Amino acid sequence: MMGSVKFVCEYGASLCTEECGIRHNPYTFRQYCCRGCVMKNVCSLPSGPSSCSGITLESAWEVRADMSYDIVRQAPGPRRGLSLVRTWGGEGSVQLQSHDIFDLVPSSLLVVEDPQIRRWRCCREPWCFWWFGFTVNGPPILPLHHVMNVPAHDDEHRDLKTIFDSLRRVASAQRCFASAAFGMLMSKWRVHWEGVQHIGRHEQKVQHIIEQMRDRLDRKWPVGEMAGKAGMSERLFRDVFERVTGQSPKRFHTNLRLATAAELLGLGIYNVSEIAERLGYSSPYHFSKAFRRRFGTPPSRV
Repeated sequence: MMGSVKFVCEYGASLCTEECGIRHNPYTFRQYCCRGCVMKNVCSLPSGPSSCSGITLESAWEVRADMSYDIVRQAPGPRRGLSLVRTWGGEGSVQLQSHDIFDLVPSSLLVVEDPQIRRWRCCREPWCFWWFGFTVNGPPILPLHHVMNVPAHDDEHRDLKTIFDSLRRVASAQRCFASAAFGMLMSKWRVHWEGVQHIGRHEQKVQHIIEQMRDRLDRKWPVGEMAGKAGMSERLFRDVFERVTGQSPKRFHTNLRLATAAELLGLGIYNVSEIAERLGYSSPYHFSKAFRRRFGTPPSRV
């Protein structure tokens, strides 16, 4: 590692000079304060649309950091999506705006809401990790704000490198492949994690309720009724549900309905009123309001 003399870029972020041999994209450091330099910090960004099957991979970073690596956000991040951190060497930590701290060791996996991230730093060098920024149309594949221990499978590093390289390609099909492969990898991690932790009786009941949710998207389902169906108290049901999905039962059900709405709109054979009726909304107005709040655009423009 070479010298770590720093200068301040136009966005007010502290970056390493060219002496350290690391090229920085100033945009990625906007609103951040970076102390020290890193041994490897390579970013892959798509040059155009990269969405596939409801997942849009927006950025991928491969980082190898020493103890000087300590990044603090001066303001909430500009992204509204999720961030996934996969650690394969050393130790690091991620701190949220709520001051909750997640310690990340080899084989750990963490998914968090990007705007909630306040700080991330190396705790034992070299901290070697992959960092992915993405959005998902519907409930996330992996639970949020929960550190999972998932040992790497034989081809994982190769898969991660393929995703990284595909995302920066010019061809749209390759960028979309990156998002699809990333979704497949998250599913692999989820299956392995659930197999390792041996899903408990309460978790199995929550999964059964989620399956029933998919069959009754056209009607409201109070959380108390869900809990009764699962044979649990409402408080216990809420706790287990949030531990499994990272979301409250109501929010999960709402996101599931709206994700289905987005898919139906994409088919181009149903209008807004028909979809509102199929999904049990009291009126097209209430459906459009919920859709816009979730996706930032009215359903009529999808």
